[in-house]
Amino acid sequence: MRRLALAADAALAFALPLQAQTPDTREARLAAAEAYAAMTLADMDVAALVRTMYQPIIDQLAANGQVLRADQVADLDALYQSTMVEPLLAIMRGQGPVMADLFTLEEIEALAAFYSSPVGRSVMTKLPELVAAQQPQIMEMVQREV
Repeated sequence: MRRLALAADAALAFALPLQAQTPDTREARLAAAEAYAAMTLADMDVAALVRTMYQPIIDQLAANGQVLRADQVADLDALYQSTMVEPLLAIMRGQGPVMADLFTLEEIEALAAFYSSPVGRSVMTKLPELVAAQQPQIMEMVQREV
């Protein structure tokens, strides 16, 4: 993973000075967005992000008095990891065209600059924890409103 991060850094370092001289075209935005996506994926713990998908199920079962054994949780984790990681990565890798349509070149460059900084990388590694912390509130809101 670290080699991927270094390669993404090198690609980003090469791409950003060129983009500063490049007009804000879709092609320029797409190139910047794809470099950004590669860089962020290098630091993201996708396995931890996937764990946030099933934790509400475990919490709901526990609230109903059904506590899963460690081996059951391990089996659930293995199922989710084998089923969700690759499709989730494919979605994240494919975000370049969406970003190119939504953001300006300046906005993409600003995101890349932030997430390539030590603080930005720290934020990126903590995103699964943020999602996990908010998931119970989201589930509660959905159950209340639906």
